[in-house]
Amino acid sequence: MSPALPPTKAPIDMLHSVRIRFDPLEDRLELVIRVDDDGAYRLHLTRRIAVKLASQLQILAGWSAAVPDTVDPVTRGSITASHHTALAAHASIAPAAPSASPLVVHTGARPVLVSDVQCGRRNGDEKWMLAFHYGERETLSLALEQATLHGIIELLRRKLQEAQWGLTLLPEPAPRKAPQRRRRSCTEETLRPPPEKIAGGRCARAYHRRRIGRSRPDA
Repeated sequence: MSPALPPTKAPIDMLHSVRIRFDPLEDRLELVIRVDDDGAYRLHLTRRIAVKLASQLQILAGWSAAVPDTVDPVTRGSITASHHTALAAHASIAPAAPSASPLVVHTGARPVLVSDVQCGRRNGDEKWMLAFHYGERETLSLALEQATLHGIIELLRRKLQEAQWGLTLLPEPAPRKAPQRRRRSCTEETLRPPPEKIAGGRCARAYHRRRIGRSRPDA
């Protein structure tokens, strides 16, 4: 049974979309997380933080696949990769489209540097939790459905390959015999999860807790 994150005081908003791109000038990954139609967070991930995030997401992917502990590591990796491929196919991943209206970026004009990441599973509804710690004591926490989790894992997996940091998130899935559609190559891709209402929870690190105020009131 997977451990669960305790609830967090940080607000968790409706997840509109997640966009990831590799910034070659900064040598960082940039995440743009839209939590509603016009509000977003822009985050920068260094290679060190990307290593930690990829490691934790790989663990979540294994929990999601529910592979028995008795299975050998090679077989476990193969089952987890196949499970991920099947679920990621249900996530809507497409080249990023320009926003129809200006976004209210809650983190400011430039991306803020992520100081720590934390992943887990929430008590109660068993949703997957992804928390980004940034600034002095601020946290952005997301509660994700299973298909959305695997969509984010797939986006990150592709961008780690593009960054050429020598990091691998899940082994490459075995090639299928049936012909597949050609994968698009682009600098930036967006994940649009199905609509889901996200409730509050508690992040495990108390010293990172701080209520994040919105830049504009909810409609």
